[in-house]
Amino acid sequence: MTDDEPELIGYSDRFSVAAGEDISFHVSGDVTTAAARLVRLRHGDTNSPIGYLEDECDSSLDGDWDIAKQDVLAGSFGLVTLPAAIDEMQSGSFHARVFMHPTIVTPSSREGVVAALDADEQPVWELIRDGERITFSIRTDDDSWMSVTSPTPVVAHRWYAVACGVDPAAGVARLVVSPVRHAGRTSLEKSEIRIGGTRSGQGSHVLLGARRLIRVNSLEPRAAETFNGWLEDFALSSAPPNEQELAAAVDPRTNRGAPAGSVIDLDLGRDADTWNIVDRCGDTVGQLFNGPERAVTGRGWNGGSTSPVAAPVDYGAVAFHADDVIDANWAATRTWTVPPDLPSGFYAVRLTSGHVVDRIPFVISASREGACHDVAFWVPSYTYAAYANEDPEDYQFGEYRSKRGPLDELFRRHPEWGGSSYDRHPDGTGRVLSSLRRPVPNLRPTYRYPLVNGPRGLAADLYVVHWLEHLDVDVDYITDEDVHAEGAALLRRYDTVISGTHPEYVTAKHLDAMESFLNDDGRFMYLGGNGFYWVTTPEPTGDRVCIEVRRAVAGTRAWEPSPGNGHHQFSGEAGGIWSHRGRPPHALLGVGFVSQGWDGRNPPYRKTSDARRPEAAWAFAGIPDDEPIGAHGLVMNGAAGDEIDSADTQLGSPESTIVLASARLDSDAYLLATERVLLPTRDVAGSSNEAIRADAVLLPRADTGAVFSCGSMSWAACLSHNGYDNALERLTRNVLSVFRSHDTPWTAESCATDHAACELSEYAAAVT
Repeated sequence: MTDDEPELIGYSDRFSVAAGEDISFHVSGDVTTAAARLVRLRHGDTNSPIGYLEDECDSSLDGDWDIAKQDVLAGSFGLVTLPAAIDEMQSGSFHARVFMHPTIVTPSSREGVVAALDADEQPVWELIRDGERITFSIRTDDDSWMSVTSPTPVVAHRWYAVACGVDPAAGVARLVVSPVRHAGRTSLEKSEIRIGGTRSGQGSHVLLGARRLIRVNSLEPRAAETFNGWLEDFALSSAPPNEQELAAAVDPRTNRGAPAGSVIDLDLGRDADTWNIVDRCGDTVGQLFNGPERAVTGRGWNGGSTSPVAAPVDYGAVAFHADDVIDANWAATRTWTVPPDLPSGFYAVRLTSGHVVDRIPFVISASREGACHDVAFWVPSYTYAAYANEDPEDYQFGEYRSKRGPLDELFRRHPEWGGSSYDRHPDGTGRVLSSLRRPVPNLRPTYRYPLVNGPRGLAADLYVVHWLEHLDVDVDYITDEDVHAEGAALLRRYDTVISGTHPEYVTAKHLDAMESFLNDDGRFMYLGGNGFYWVTTPEPTGDRVCIEVRRAVAGTRAWEPSPGNGHHQFSGEAGGIWSHRGRPPHALLGVGFVSQGWDGRNPPYRKTSDARRPEAAWAFAGIPDDEPIGAHGLVMNGAAGDEIDSADTQLGSPESTIVLASARLDSDAYLLATERVLLPTRDVAGSSNEAIRADAVLLPRADTGAVFSCGSMSWAACLSHNGYDNALERLTRNVLSVFRSHDTPWTAESCATDHAACELSEYAAAVT
């Protein structure tokens, strides 16, 4: 896509939808109309012999859609409706106070800190960061403005007490901006200006973290000139400011409460698992918009606790960012009720205008009433959200260089669409929230990931979809949000559950559901790499896929939280990787993340000596002993690569784990996962560390349950080689055949009969 081509893109208000439920599509473009068609997605790799495959489905969505241009207004903020008690302030006197921790201070920029709005949502007074200083401005009776500016500049990453107010009797407006100190006396430095008549009344709303409120449709409001920084404890009093109140405002040791006579006193730390703003006075209604970070350390935090649950008084702040966006807030272009006759699967609305095409993907999940088939495909939609709009940098690893594609360039032109949980805000902090309710170019079935020059995420999961279609296996599709909501009861509807290629982001409920499913004789095929890794929490309310990830403590990570801010706002739980919470993926899957790398030369797997054991040999029926497993593939040319897993009993792999095949990544492009490096060492590269390998394992569970794990994100890209006639496909098909057959050739009892011949017999009937 070139810069002069018209754009056309959309998103859905939810990713998982079942028969009888509604889904809305939100579209924007430079075109006036687009032809819409519902399609079922079958295969995404446009560079493969199979090519891109989709089936057109007749539906009420089909036809010409009117398209309007819609913009994304980034930036988080809070909006508070003032109580009836504000009538007491009609004389014009007031005293406002807030604690501020700017994270970006540049000489040329202006950002709103707090503003009072009238009934027409126009500003009455405002506090702004104007370059390196704070300015307090008031609108007068003749609609002109008077301002007073702090003489002392502010710096980033320091707490300040900011107090302002108007005393009509004295004819002055006052402003105090002073650093918050935890020890020693705090000097009071105030600025004031003589004023005439100020505009009667102090407004009907308070805007936090912005200068102007913007309403572009009947949906959520948005704001302009939004703040980069943290705010805590805003209060508004009907009394004029005085020396005692101003001194108390700048010294948290003497007063953590609100000024006398306050009509509102906002506790921005309360109800952090919601978007509500709580008023200690009990009358104010407020809400946060566009996904600011909550459960953030306030001005009084000194390292005594790192948990907002244990020490809520220390976590009273909200972190605002001018590039926050978790909802594009576009008007719906079309709403559709899913009919009962469409099978579960990956779908998209295909929009076409001339040669411009977009596909808005979603999943029609299995019936909420029960299973239709014996196999389920568990779609890793939270991982899709985590990587949504990952910044497509130009990576280079030795001789291997990635290249951005047209969908990456589309996002590059629209940074206001918001980055991924791998990216940072302009102030250097990581993005803890990421959602799918916005334009996400890399969530497209034809997307090619720059690092692998091939499909990844949803596009790679279509490799598994087409393989199952090739085998004529009927499948129900379930998503991360479905499993989080329904738990083990959903998984237990199926004999066999198959994962996507990268189920990296999972919740505690996912882990609980998996443990229960496997302990109840469930069978799981993990066809990916780096799975069940990061502690993840979804937004508690609503259907949108919005997840929280805080890359705390350890883990191979793109950023880490600022000190004290490693706990999740949505759940209060500690962030980081599940291994550091005592729930390693090894324990469930037999393998866990060991390395990642990209050099374009993925090696194949080789059978291990354990593969000849009677309880494992059945998996290799029809595969010669010396044949490599996955020597050819559509992603970096082989089976073992990108992000890989290995078995390790010291890290939680059960002793019963059987390593069927293994691949050494003898390459300096592959480095040991950072959580496994305790002391600085040179032996972290694949060329010198034999621990860097991909393992395909069989893990017997309970009585008849089992897990098969392939140990690599690139595994699925090898399935279709040679028309689905290759050793890797045969191994994977053998496992699926036996898992569906209800036989247990991996148990001692089965191996004591006639299975030692290593041939699939009647207990492993062909799935076709």
